[in-house]
Amino acid sequence: MPTFYVLPARAQTGEHFQSYLGSIFPGLAWMRSELSDLAETLAQAAEAQPGVYVVFAEDLAEGIDLETGLMQSFGAELGDEIVVVRPGRNLTVAHVERRRLGFQTRAAG
Repeated sequence: MPTFYVLPARAQTGEHFQSYLGSIFPGLAWMRSELSDLAETLAQAAEAQPGVYVVFAEDLAEGIDLETGLMQSFGAELGDEIVVVRPGRNLTVAHVERRRLGFQTRAAG
């Protein structure tokens, strides 16, 4: 069954990724203009897994709810898993919500 990961905007996701990369590559830095590319690279790596789809916040239509947007624009179907990732105040912390499309929300780690 497909899983749709709904991430923050590319620049914000790239900022989180940059923070992590800085911890394992001390002294390296990425320009703000490169953050969207970092996010795209991360999404491509995730989408190499079977049944995984990555959706960035700015790709969702405004004015409609998340589930409808995923079904209309990305082919999601009832029962597919949705994982919504929202950043916390600290870049290293993210709030994750997992649910099946068409079913009640349940919070995760």
